[in-house]
Amino acid sequence: MHSLTRNFQRLRRRMGEMMCANLRAHDITWPQAQILFFLFRAEAGRYTVSEIQAKIHTPMSNVTNICNRLSDMGLIEKERRGDDQRKVFVRLTEKGRELGKTFDRGREKMDQMFAGLMSEAEKQKVTEAFAILDRLAARMNDLLCSEREE
Repeated sequence: MHSLTRNFQRLRRRMGEMMCANLRAHDITWPQAQILFFLFRAEAGRYTVSEIQAKIHTPMSNVTNICNRLSDMGLIEKERRGDDQRKVFVRLTEKGRELGKTFDRGREKMDQMFAGLMSEAEKQKVTEAFAILDRLAARMNDLLCSEREE
């Protein structure tokens, strides 16, 4: 099992390095990218800073600072709710949506590159392995949640 986690970490690190190169080309940090990716893929048009914080598991003060920076860059816009000025909603600007599309194309390109390096049998094995990892992650999450409730 030790080699499994080590191999997974190595693959994750290499993929992260490739993604970070794309982010650096746009002067975006990984924490900023997490918020942009969440907003880009989100179904609702806007989210509160608290909802973003809960989704990306980052301290609220960091999320607030990151959102301020993204706003300064013109990638997101913030608005306060009329009846509760403490509640801040965040949504992508057109510039932010375009950058999200650019990152999506980069991710698709990386997927195609990986797919081109594998045979059909290997692709099937990788797909099956990730399905197992998804189930494992769900079980681990359930265990952690039940431990917190006790």
